[in-house]
Amino acid sequence: MKRGRGAIVLIALLMPAAPAAAQSQRCIFQIDNVDRQGAVVETPRGTNYFAGGNVRLSCRGTQISMRSDSLASFGGSVVQFIGNVQYRDSALTMDAQRGTYHRNAEKWEARGKVTTNNLLTGSTLTGPALDYYRVVKGVRDTTEMFATGRPRIRYVTTDSAGGEGEPYLIVADRVRFKGNDRLWAGGKVTIDRSDFAARSDSLRLDTGKGSDGTLIGGNPELRGIGPDSFTVSGNRLDLTLERRDLSYLLARGNARTVSREWNLVADTIALDLAGRKLEQTLAWGDKT
Repeated sequence: MKRGRGAIVLIALLMPAAPAAAQSQRCIFQIDNVDRQGAVVETPRGTNYFAGGNVRLSCRGTQISMRSDSLASFGGSVVQFIGNVQYRDSALTMDAQRGTYHRNAEKWEARGKVTTNNLLTGSTLTGPALDYYRVVKGVRDTTEMFATGRPRIRYVTTDSAGGEGEPYLIVADRVRFKGNDRLWAGGKVTIDRSDFAARSDSLRLDTGKGSDGTLIGGNPELRGIGPDSFTVSGNRLDLTLERRDLSYLLARGNARTVSREWNLVADTIALDLAGRKLEQTLAWGDKT
């Protein structure tokens, strides 16, 4: 580990005095490597520090680490990482062209060719921009992420044996995650898997305790793929999941279902599925 005079200055700037309890909750930076001596710039708003050459930082007493080609620290509260950026913690890995850590909000911003891997679920995300809010005692109790610029998500499920099931491939203009099992997406949403494909303007998906989801806006449509193929549409599509597989589908408002054998129009249409196959179709309302 290389620690020159610049590295010592960086430690002082990034590690302001704090009680032990606060240090255990929030990120207290420590320098792990700087190949080249940094530069210190005093400003009316505080001391800024700049360093380059395989810069590696970590949060003391945690599994959080960050590295990049160069670094700029502004008052010790905002730290920017430039070039070949890597972020690692116990829950995920994230690579990008640029990264920024905001200590006050405990927020990590990744920009440019972002690739994220959830170590707990195996889900991945690629896109141009992602904001990551990690769990911090007294700040937030659930991880949150926000992605923009039409990210692509490989949303991994769990099969009946507890192993990795077939993932959902989700693409949207913007996506919000809360925890490992709740997702909201907006703007030209597409969901694809071998057994179905869906389109809508907005998506809500809960693969945890809620085990449900909603497709709404932009004339949502879901197409079942396979021997019993069908297409269902409506003003709103409500989904029920069983072990993260689609088990029940409710189309509300101007509902329509089309298959090889029939074309059904109604106010509301309900479809029961089992083993990824359509088992029963019910319809009711004035337009039936």
